[in-house]
Amino acid sequence: MKKVFVKRSFSFVIMLVTAAAVNTGTFPAQLLPGTGLTVNAVEDQDYLYDELTDGTIKITSYNGEDETVVIPSEISGKTVTQIGDRAFQGRVNIKSVQFPDTLLSIGEGSFYGCSGLSSVNIPGSVKSIGDNAFSYCQELEKITIPKGETELGSWVFQNSKWMNEQPDGCVYLGEDDFILYTYKGVMPENTSVKIKDGTEYIAGAAFTFVAGDMVTSYEQLVSVELPSGLKSIGTRAFQECRNLSDVKMPDSVTKIANLAFSWDQPWIKKYADGPVYLGKVLFFYKGDKSDLTSFEIKPGTVSIGDDAFRGSEKLESITIPDSVTSIGDGVFNECGSLTSVEIPDGVENIGNHAFLCCQSLKTVSLPKSVKSIGISVFNCCDNLKDIFYNGTEDSFSRIIMQSDDRDQIVALLKYQSGDEEISGSDSQQPESYEEKDEHISAAVQSSSEQRSDTVSEITEDNTDDQKSEKTFENVSENENNNNTDKNVLIICIIALLLIAGVIITVIVIGKNKSGK
Repeated sequence: MKKVFVKRSFSFVIMLVTAAAVNTGTFPAQLLPGTGLTVNAVEDQDYLYDELTDGTIKITSYNGEDETVVIPSEISGKTVTQIGDRAFQGRVNIKSVQFPDTLLSIGEGSFYGCSGLSSVNIPGSVKSIGDNAFSYCQELEKITIPKGETELGSWVFQNSKWMNEQPDGCVYLGEDDFILYTYKGVMPENTSVKIKDGTEYIAGAAFTFVAGDMVTSYEQLVSVELPSGLKSIGTRAFQECRNLSDVKMPDSVTKIANLAFSWDQPWIKKYADGPVYLGKVLFFYKGDKSDLTSFEIKPGTVSIGDDAFRGSEKLESITIPDSVTSIGDGVFNECGSLTSVEIPDGVENIGNHAFLCCQSLKTVSLPKSVKSIGISVFNCCDNLKDIFYNGTEDSFSRIIMQSDDRDQIVALLKYQSGDEEISGSDSQQPESYEEKDEHISAAVQSSSEQRSDTVSEITEDNTDDQKSEKTFENVSENENNNNTDKNVLIICIIALLLIAGVIITVIVIGKNKSGK
């Protein structure tokens, strides 16, 4: 028994030291044998969570047994901003949950099947609630959502007590009924719907009814009048309304989610070939795009809809106005002749596959206003050489994106602002490689060594391209030196802890021997 105690004492010290090394970045960000710890999947009491690229926390799983769950605003000193997909799914013992006011999103199916949950109070900080987030919470009868910017996915509260008690017709939700949740019941033929004033958001699949395992589309809906002040229309909201022939779209609409409408609906067919604008959204480009070589999006447009220019093989240039804040999924997918894109300051979100397989794309300018970049945005862009970023390394690190996509972009990234933050209007892309060479030469002279990992990635034959890659290396050299000093200090501390562990172990062994 004493030998076991000594062995466990020493192992415990090793685990503590190892965990400290992982959290400080001394060891690689990967699973460490025998510890069950990773940088991106860490357990803290009742929660398993991820540390996101912006330094905040996403809860991925709940392991507790509490009936009243109080989700913390911080874990390990980092702000909790997200609840991941299916994080609390099937926890039938949960009767109530308290959300922190730091929370920004609640993932798909996050509380699916929590049959004992009776009420939810969504904080105003939450911007989005995913599909089926509270579906099959049979006892859920009270839902509080303050008026704000909360957008709902599809069937978020389906098969809940609250939903089952709603009368047939349009079902509204939230403070002042600012969300149109769904249309409930049997819809008569040739139905026209006028959505009431004050509605700001239409939830996903609002006019696609689900009863048990049956999904019913509202083919009877022929006309819908949307209120002035409407901001957003959710995913698949009217997609299955195949006979929709008349839609009164207000100018206030700034977001139309993926598949909110179908391109073959009668009312869409009424538009002439060319760009189709709905509210402040460029919904898509209708008709033959085979001869489209250039296009200028009209000023005042706030977002570009999913797949808007997809497959425009001859499109060589696109002008995006400063008013645009969002570029949807697949917008320029397979635009094989597009050579360069300047994304203006003000754009915050770039959707999945936005520039996928743009084979001729060589340069892209990213503004520092960007907050998120989707999946595989620049995949299959084989000739992409330079991504100019109008911001600093610190601001770039806060952009939310997957690690693989970040690595791809970093390999081509050029910081236009150097060490200082500058606005998009003050930044100008170099007009030629000769101009860039002047700045690069000065930077190279001030540095005696370069980052070998970045230099190894320079495989282009063009000498000017090799030089321009070094600009990025010099910007981050100081940070690397600081990290090196930090790691040396950490290693020394770890060594001292190990020595202390050995001394403690020897003392314990000595006491055990003397006690015999």
